[in-house]
Amino acid sequence: MPILRHAVNLFIGNYFKNSIDVFVPFTILFFAMYSLDKLSSGKKINPVFIVVSTGVLLIILHFPYFDFNNTMVNFKMKLIISLFLMLYALLLFLINSQKNRTFIKIALIVIVTLEVSYISWFSVNDRDVYMTNEMKGTMAGYKDGTIEIVDYLRQTDSTMFYRIDKDYFSGNSQHSSLNDAKAQGYFSTPSYGSFNQKYYIRFLEEVGVIQKGNEGQTRWATGVRGIPLLMTFANVKYFLTRNLENKLMFSGFDSIGYMNNILILENKYFVPFGYTYSKYIPIETFEKLTPFKKQQALLSAVVIEDKNLEHNLSILDTNSLVTVDKFNFDIYSKMIDSLKKETFKMTSFKHKHIEGEIEITQDKLLFFTIPYDKGWRIFIDGINTKYILANTGFTGFLIKKGHHKITLKYFPAYFELTLIISIISLFVLIFIIIKSIQIKKKIIQ
Repeated sequence: MPILRHAVNLFIGNYFKNSIDVFVPFTILFFAMYSLDKLSSGKKINPVFIVVSTGVLLIILHFPYFDFNNTMVNFKMKLIISLFLMLYALLLFLINSQKNRTFIKIALIVIVTLEVSYISWFSVNDRDVYMTNEMKGTMAGYKDGTIEIVDYLRQTDSTMFYRIDKDYFSGNSQHSSLNDAKAQGYFSTPSYGSFNQKYYIRFLEEVGVIQKGNEGQTRWATGVRGIPLLMTFANVKYFLTRNLENKLMFSGFDSIGYMNNILILENKYFVPFGYTYSKYIPIETFEKLTPFKKQQALLSAVVIEDKNLEHNLSILDTNSLVTVDKFNFDIYSKMIDSLKKETFKMTSFKHKHIEGEIEITQDKLLFFTIPYDKGWRIFIDGINTKYILANTGFTGFLIKKGHHKITLKYFPAYFELTLIISIISLFVLIFIIIKSIQIKKKIIQ
């Protein structure tokens, strides 16, 4: 039921439609029930007020907000609702009389039921639906060949974690979805959500993928698809396309197969999940770079914002970053070779629990393309370790040279606090029940 989901969200974030959907109807309902209760208890209503309020409501209903031929407005429904309004006005006139009061109350209930049923009929029945055979056959359009390719890649590629992007949309819905990955079982970079992860959005803003202050783009986040250097940064290993001459084939992606009219491209410069940096760049310096130089910087050094962070990383010389016309595959290869030297070897992967190990020859910063979230707990050789906001929106932590076992666990926000409150509340409830039983026994005795 959407109303329950909206009630849970309420005023979260800066997208207030959910709160309006809950607050306005329940406010009107509260005052309507209060007024009805007064009328039911015998309070009379001024006839002039009935006429004026009915007239105002009819004006609001029939005001020409749109052109007469606008298909958004159901004129038949407007006329029927007008009829209901006038019926309510008539009943309110009659309810002032003490005669037939019970009959009028019954009539009011019947008319309300008819109105709700009439409006609900359109809401429930007058809309496009998927039939059972459509869901079984094409899975509402999501069985377009993508799932078979994802399964094929999973069988032929032993890498535990990588991302896939594509330049087409699956599904038969009226509007294209940015959440195809969730329906088709792979990890990707686009995302639609009323409240997308704020640090991921911050990253997309900082690298110029989305415009700062554009609220719509924070919900319809297109990710880094089609931007080769950022796709490498984000562990995108494969790209699916229906365009046989996709420009990514000239930007480090090779064709490795063709299935279901879909071309499979593999990123030659893929870096595994969990790579290390020996250099850093201050956030103030990073923000002054051009978008393309920012992309190079992310593959050369980690962006650090904490000025008080103690580390042994060397600072990046931004003069080594070049413009688009001077960039070439030799420069690209050197950046990637540096990142791939010492990487995290994953041994176990779950959404909330990741394990692995790493061997490094000098002090470095281990970086994961996990959006920064205080719910994560990171353990190095079993010791809980502090992590930082890295690369404007992700997670990183300093690590000493040598061999280490790394564990990442996620706990929902306020998990410990709510668990303690729940346990205390349970004991209080048990105590109240026991005391109530004891009091009842004494009364009986």
